[in-house]
Amino acid sequence: MKTLGYKSAPSPYHPAPSYKPAFYHPDPHYKEEAKPFAYDYAAPAYKPVHKPAYSNPAPAPHHPAPSYKPASYHSEDQYKEAAKPFAYDFAVNDHHTGTNFAKKEESDGHNTQGYYSVALPDGRVQHVKYVADNYGGYNAELSHPGIQGFGILVNH
Repeated sequence: MKTLGYKSAPSPYHPAPSYKPAFYHPDPHYKEEAKPFAYDYAAPAYKPVHKPAYSNPAPAPHHPAPSYKPASYHSEDQYKEAAKPFAYDFAVNDHHTGTNFAKKEESDGHNTQGYYSVALPDGRVQHVKYVADNYGGYNAELSHPGIQGFGILVNH
């Protein structure tokens, strides 16, 4: 029958042995005799370890000439179309969603003029009248009804 009880401690504690590091003995350094000038001495001759061997390369693969004649590069014929007059307009004004914009444009074939209006996020409506042609470019005049002294002339 075993009795439960106190067990004796293991054998007495012995610390791990300590070792001293090996003593460092650096190699002695000898001063080299000073040489008068570097160009007094010849550089060592280059001697390759082995001579590289070259072999004939494999023949290039044969690609027969195409059986069709490639088309030479010529730009498409340029047709100068006569200017065509046009005119259109549209408008959307939806009070339910707040969408409000319109555009009208007309051209006689050379000069284009028109206007558009758009509702801005701050509730104002911006109107833009413009004229565009080959000489003066695009010229626009902005206006915001209800705001005094506001008008910007934009030339591009």
